[in-house]
Amino acid sequence: MAQKYEALCQEILNDVGGQENIVYAQHCETRLRFQLKDRSLVNQEALKEARGILGCQFVGDQFQVIIGQHVHDVYKDLCEMTGISEAV
Repeated sequence: MAQKYEALCQEILNDVGGQENIVYAQHCETRLRFQLKDRSLVNQEALKEARGILGCQFVGDQFQVIIGQHVHDVYKDLCEMTGISEAV
């Protein structure tokens, strides 16, 4: 089944250093939250320019991608694409 946010998820994956750079992913009300292995692989400038992304930032050891109110749907597609388990 094709995901509605497949292109956006692929952009995010590319710009956070690939699936292999993700330790875990979760979300809150408006943001995808990542724990990454190597933060130097993140391309923040590309993410800030990507359509569908409102911004991004590091908060402590966590990298946050601001998506907006539909973040749950993006997160669900990201999990389906990568095989990452959805946080409960």
